[in-house]
Amino acid sequence: HSIPPTILSRCQRFDFRRIKSDVLAKRLLYIAEKEKMTLDEDAATVIAKQAQGGMRDAISLFELCAAGGHDVTAEHVRDVLGLTGIEILYKTAVAVARADTATLYSTVAAVDSSSKDITVYWSELVGFWRDMLVMQKLPESERKSYFDYTEPEMRLLADAARRFTSETLAYHFTLLDEAMREMARLPQTKRLSAELTLIRMSDLK
Repeated sequence: HSIPPTILSRCQRFDFRRIKSDVLAKRLLYIAEKEKMTLDEDAATVIAKQAQGGMRDAISLFELCAAGGHDVTAEHVRDVLGLTGIEILYKTAVAVARADTATLYSTVAAVDSSSKDITVYWSELVGFWRDMLVMQKLPESERKSYFDYTEPEMRLLADAARRFTSETLAYHFTLLDEAMREMARLPQTKRLSAELTLIRMSDLK
């Protein structure tokens, strides 16, 4: 709006949009085939999700994970990128639903003692809670095209979502967001913030 019309009339406009994860994953598999590199379909899906719609980012992440001639599996991608995986997120959600404080403490302790960063785990947890809320609101016919999950992952998400009401998930989301900001402000207390927030969440069903 601040560019003079005489300049705009001499310009071409390009509107860039995010590329769908399934398109990114297929392209990565194509590149791997042409370069004679080993890339699992699940690994391609994980990389595509982390690229958040960017082809260049997807290729860069693939190159990072393939460095040193590694076979690129989903497990290897999660290790390289410091991701926790949906199984841990599902385990956390179930523990919150059951008010299983022992599991919540042990899960946070396992993340903290591993090579993974608690803030990365927390960011994934925020995304998982958001996905549970969306799943409850979306018609079943639209879920597959909306989520970037495999069929087994979709089943885990659906099972976790059925354990909470929409109101509880929405309130949990505010607690998760508050904890995320607290971790950014005081990184030395990340573990404590995670533990206290999960315990507060488990007090509600």
